[in-house]
Amino acid sequence: MLMQVPSDRDTQPVRMARLPGRDRSVTSSSRLWPLVAFWAGSAFFFALVSVLSVIRFIGILVGTGESRPMLATYHFAWLGAAVFLFFCSAMSLALAVLVLGRRTRGLYGSLLLGLLLAWAAPLAGLLVPQPNYLGVICAGLIPAASVLYTLLNIESFSNT
Repeated sequence: MLMQVPSDRDTQPVRMARLPGRDRSVTSSSRLWPLVAFWAGSAFFFALVSVLSVIRFIGILVGTGESRPMLATYHFAWLGAAVFLFFCSAMSLALAVLVLGRRTRGLYGSLLLGLLLAWAAPLAGLLVPQPNYLGVICAGLIPAASVLYTLLNIESFSNT
């Protein structure tokens, strides 16, 4: 029986055949839809909570009649929260648009805001008098998952 000697051709990697009509940019762009949906959903959530905070503040204003002439400082926290959440909504919507356009600013913004939310949301949930630990865990894991998903799709972003 003859022995076969290995050649260079046997040790070279085999190239996979590309399917016709399948463009790499289409597949990398379609992988970003969950991230775009996350930031668009966050923008909707922040806008809704902002509106609810304004409604609560207006309810406090209407409720203060002649019996309570002065508003307490913590009542103005509702107005401050509404303004802050409105800016968070605008940032989330801008991130959704930047990620959809595969911009590098969308990559870094998604990482930064995702890490900030992964830190701040559980911390805010733990500061309440009776914390809901399951809610705290979910509030931290969801933005952390968006950060991991952004890191997994880092090659999908352009350098513009």
